[in-house]
Amino acid sequence: MNEGMSTWYAFDMERRVFVVVLASARDHPRGIPQTEKLSPDQLIRHTDAAGFKRAEFVTAIAASPEQAKQFACLANALLLCGSEDGALPTPEGLIKKSFSLVLHGGAVDIGSGPKTSEVVGELLGFIHGALQGSIMTG
Repeated sequence: MNEGMSTWYAFDMERRVFVVVLASARDHPRGIPQTEKLSPDQLIRHTDAAGFKRAEFVTAIAASPEQAKQFACLANALLLCGSEDGALPTPEGLIKKSFSLVLHGGAVDIGSGPKTSEVVGELLGFIHGALQGSIMTG
């Protein structure tokens, strides 16, 4: 059971930074390090927006020039899928997954279909791989 956990992964191309946020309705969810054990690239923040309190464990990691180039190539491949017909597969179960490509503050229409699904999978794998081992250990 995920105990009300939500996870966001992102890559900021302008700043060349990977970001992951683990959020929970609990004050300090299990598995998140204590504040004194955080690396310089990590922080825990508590928010109270619209009456919804939550703790957010944020990790930001600098990307290498090669990683920035790889992301740009994958994002461009995704943009080329925009005219593809078909529907993205809907995941089964209680976990909701979504993907957005944001440019200049707005979501870009990435289309749908098998090629889009394939490139989205590559992008998610790329971001997850870059963050592997850094989320909980710093």
